[in-house]
Amino acid sequence: MGRSLSKCKKKPNGGGRSRVSNVPVAELSQEGHEGGAVYTTVDEPNFLRPYRDPESVKDNVDFPLDGRLLDPVSDEELVALFHTAPRLHKFSATKIVRISKSLVLKGGPDVAASEARNMVFAAESLRLPVPKVHRSFTASVLQSYSDETEDGHFIVMDYIAGPTVEESWHSLEQDAREAATRQVADMIETMQSHRLNDLPPGPIGSPTEKCQGPWFTDYGAGPFATVQELKTAIVLLWRWSCRSSRIGTTSWHGGRRP
Repeated sequence: MGRSLSKCKKKPNGGGRSRVSNVPVAELSQEGHEGGAVYTTVDEPNFLRPYRDPESVKDNVDFPLDGRLLDPVSDEELVALFHTAPRLHKFSATKIVRISKSLVLKGGPDVAASEARNMVFAAESLRLPVPKVHRSFTASVLQSYSDETEDGHFIVMDYIAGPTVEESWHSLEQDAREAATRQVADMIETMQSHRLNDLPPGPIGSPTEKCQGPWFTDYGAGPFATVQELKTAIVLLWRWSCRSSRIGTTSWHGGRRP
């Protein structure tokens, strides 16, 4: 049986910015569901909403790499900018900073090493409208709550201007909501219908990596040598999660309830 494309790491704090296209800008607002603000502009720990520096979405602001070519910029300089450039999105250990008027840098220990490869595959093989990847690399970063370091994965990609779907949804008319929903559904259908018969199961380009996501527990699962191994693991994890949920010991994705 052929294998359909699935993203093997997607966490809620990943910071992905799905955009509304073909919708008049005048219909978009900076409010989220039920009219509440999606982002906080208070730079302190917040476990309910991500943080955004208001300067990060302005085009009349000077950004660190404005007027510079990316190629001569070292990975070390990019990591330094990761800590100092205006933050477009920060939630938990994942952060997106704006390094120029046209580029952002996403990174952190929770960013999958395969995410950049997934984006390139989506653009080149599936022709999906995703930000262009200009560079990806791995570097050491400090852990969130200790002085120890761990590997973080970084992606330099295009900056896409405008409010996100989450920010805009509450203010959209029904027709605009349906149009946005159809766009997302069409992209999901494109991914699910694409067969990857020549690739092993697991993250694209890294079959030895663990699969991450709601079906694979908080600690990941795999790697899997065959599609059948992957299917068996999903069924077993689902059964275990259902049993655990009935007695109130774990969340759906295998993590312990708070």
